[in-house]
Amino acid sequence: MAISVYNKQQQKIYTLDNSKEIARGGEGYLVIVPTNPKLVAKIYLPNCVNITENKFAYLNKLDDRYFVKPQELLYDKTGKNIIGITMEYLPSNIYPLDVIFNKSYCLKHNIDFKIKEKITNTLIEAVKSAHSLSIDIGDLSGLNIMITDQGDVKFIDVDSYQVPGIKHSNKLLEDIRDYLYGGTVCVNSDYYSLSVIIFNFLTYLHPFKGVHKKIGKLS
Repeated sequence: MAISVYNKQQQKIYTLDNSKEIARGGEGYLVIVPTNPKLVAKIYLPNCVNITENKFAYLNKLDDRYFVKPQELLYDKTGKNIIGITMEYLPSNIYPLDVIFNKSYCLKHNIDFKIKEKITNTLIEAVKSAHSLSIDIGDLSGLNIMITDQGDVKFIDVDSYQVPGIKHSNKLLEDIRDYLYGGTVCVNSDYYSLSVIIFNFLTYLHPFKGVHKKIGKLS
């Protein structure tokens, strides 16, 4: 099935083929942009639009070196309702960071401490750069950070970030939710998440997961 998307001026900009879907999540799905191989469109599912024009403008302040930012807002035919965004189409050699929580994968792909140190430093720089803009990441998990075997890093799903005046949805992977301070999204919760994932890929263990006689889950 084809879907047409428009700009705010009600001009059609793309016709997307839903059979070209490449991924799907809880908020929407990704589909190839046929006229531009460097772009992918994210089309939101009903009642899942989490971006506004103001938020779009704020997110575009993020550093291109680290973040895959929304490039265009996609509207319905009326030009009033946002139904999606376009973003950079990442190359095929990039994969979720949580893959390197596995020791066998790291050995097979020669991901040594030097590469992990590069990833660690880049993650810290990226989070600090977002915070300098008063942007909180929220769901800072190994699924929302992409890496290469060489240690290059890209943060994805930035449309869910918390910006001034627009709260995060508070939908987080439980493994990285900061329950000590109420589990809500803020600067400190980002640093908690960051610490957890760095600990995880350096040691192949989550710092707070395991089997306990009295404590059954992280919360």
